Amino acid sequence: MLSVTETQTLEYNGWIVRLQAAQAQPARWMLMLHGWTGDEHSMWVFASRTSPRHYLVAPRAPYPTQPSGYSWRPLLERRGWPRLEDLQPAAEKLLQLIESLSAELRIPIAPLDLMGFSQGAATAAVFLTLFPEKLERVALLSGFLPQGCETRLEPGRLSGKKVFIAHGSQDEMVPYAWGEAMAETLRAAGAEVTFCMEEVGHKVGARCAAALQRFFSDPEPESGEPA
Repeated sequence: MLSVTETQTLEYNGWIVRLQAAQAQPARWMLMLHGWTGDEHSMWVFASRTSPRHYLVAPRAPYPTQPSGYSWRPLLERRGWPRLEDLQPAAEKLLQLIESLSAELRIPIAPLDLMGFSQGAATAAVFLTLFPEKLERVALLSGFLPQGCETRLEPGRLSGKKVFIAHGSQDEMVPYAWGEAMAETLRAAGAEVTFCMEEVGHKVGARCAAALQRFFSDPEPESGEPA
């Protein structure tokens, strides 16, 4: 049986994953998806922005890139930005991964929180589109909404879901306007969207990183309620 008592990287059901056990109870899952050419260590820069109750899961994407790193979609002859159908297989496999970990470690899959950067944010957006019932809070950092998602995001589909979007106004890789368009589409589908803009490039600035930490912080117990 899998046992995790500290931060470690291991092979699990065909995945390479970096895991960190929750530091407080009750534990809840946080799935962290790296960007294009990243790996299972790339998202650890955001680990300090999560809750002590989060059981952190940072998987390595399944498709190698050249000269190094990994991608959430295979290399395609067709050039262009990833579409829903390109990232859907990875999203489905990620759901299987978290379901397996949930069963083995006996931590309920819901509520599941999700965070992704760049291509990982696009993959997280696909996951949100396909499986909103599994999620509570989603952070999409320097990302975009893949083409095809909008056709499945009818009004009310994302009701009750909280989404944090951070995007740099000087982003040289993913246009800032794409982040704004994603926010508009998710709001129209019923999501409660928090949008953070900073005058930075393709990264998360200090102000938005602090806002990200507040987004994932657990609410303070009401007066008279046990902590």
